[in-house]
Amino acid sequence: MTNSSPEIAPEHAPQDRILRAGTVAAVVLAAIGLTSLVAVLISAAVGVQVWPGLLLLAYTCLPVAFIVLAAMVVVGLVRRRRH
Repeated sequence: MTNSSPEIAPEHAPQDRILRAGTVAAVVLAAIGLTSLVAVLISAAVGVQVWPGLLLLAYTCLPVAFIVLAAMVVVGLVRRRRH
């Protein structure tokens, strides 16, 4: 039985690493943003003053993660059209 997984061409290996790193970065940013958003909502519900750093994380990490993921989709679409 042979391995049916596609081989990565050597010329695409650096691009694949960049795409994978961008995807991991976007997921990490989204997780940080969601965690800080939940912390802000919980602290507001309890009545505790919210640390401004959490607000900054919630306001910036989620949009940046969305932009990075959108860029990864565009790069993937362009790459598929070329081949």
